[in-house]
Amino acid sequence: MNKKLRHIYLLGFFFCLGFVATISEGVTSNKDSNTAVRVLLDKAIPKGKVNSLLYSTFYRSQPARGWIRAERNLDILLGPSQQNPIIVNSTPLQDSFVFVRGGRNPSDKISFHGRLFRGALKWMRNRDRSFSVVNYLSLEDYLLGTLGSEMSPSWELEALKAQAVASRTYALYRIQHPKQAEFDLEKTTQDQVYGGVESEHPRVAEAVKQTAGEVLLFKDLPIKAFFHSRCGGSTETPAFVWNHQQGYPQKKVSCPYCLQKPFSWQTFVRIDELLKWTGLDFGRDFKIEPGDRGPSGRLASLKLISGEQRATIGTDTLRSHLGYTRLKSANFDWQHDGELVMFQGVGNGHGVGMCQWGARHLAQKGKTYREILAHYYPGSTLKVSH
Repeated sequence: MNKKLRHIYLLGFFFCLGFVATISEGVTSNKDSNTAVRVLLDKAIPKGKVNSLLYSTFYRSQPARGWIRAERNLDILLGPSQQNPIIVNSTPLQDSFVFVRGGRNPSDKISFHGRLFRGALKWMRNRDRSFSVVNYLSLEDYLLGTLGSEMSPSWELEALKAQAVASRTYALYRIQHPKQAEFDLEKTTQDQVYGGVESEHPRVAEAVKQTAGEVLLFKDLPIKAFFHSRCGGSTETPAFVWNHQQGYPQKKVSCPYCLQKPFSWQTFVRIDELLKWTGLDFGRDFKIEPGDRGPSGRLASLKLISGEQRATIGTDTLRSHLGYTRLKSANFDWQHDGELVMFQGVGNGHGVGMCQWGARHLAQKGKTYREILAHYYPGSTLKVSH
């Protein structure tokens, strides 16, 4: 590993743990992992309960106080004052956060919201008298709980390995560019879908193991390795979709699978639903005009016109408002009749980076995960971190 990448890994490790003392006591579970990741599980709950699969849970606030053994079930409540901001099983704490885990060892599982997680859960009291909960765990354990949520474990191993490298690289990018000071990424499609222990699978574990430490680099730094379900025929650059221009090779590629099977869709939207985010009033002379359309066919924006009123809305913003499963991509045309607009398009997802169905097709054709990654991330370099 070159010196710059080694420095990034070490910074990510110390930063994510929050304090050096936690290293020796094992907040994370994988001793062979180079770094740790912090995943936001919830950000506004009034109280909570965690359970261990073993006989005891363990909790602590400041590291110097060490881990405290407690009952198998823990109730975590808001305290009555600034002096005692958190209560754990009737015990008031003097800190505004507490770490909990499911046993003596960081690998012991803990149950939260009916799901099992590895590592430790950090409960933080918010200013609005609620809790945020962040899962601290090793990067490789995070991948075990993510990969099976992002790609079917039944798919070809080479496709799963390509996804493992992409997900690992994305997480490392987020560690360097965290969403907020207290966490690196979220557990949803806003970043990567993370399902914890229930999402783990033997084939996922094999894909993670066989690509251990491998990441995609551009100018010696991990890229923000985007991926999506189906590109519709061609991928797109992040600069066109989100104006994301730094630290990413701005190249798009054709997709053999989606050129044959572009995945067509249609959806109907009421005009007043389109206009409610713009402040425009619906008039009889309403019309829609396209903004810039990229070579892949995707639209950057739409111009909504109602009488003398005009508004421009980005297609990614529009998809977010209407729902990504409803307006499945930005590669669409439309017709409107009366109060309804019919959108017809191809593809599923933002179209940047690796097309997952395309990756599976290439794996079925005998391509290795390295060849798949080289196809969908041209200009990047695949390197091993150890």
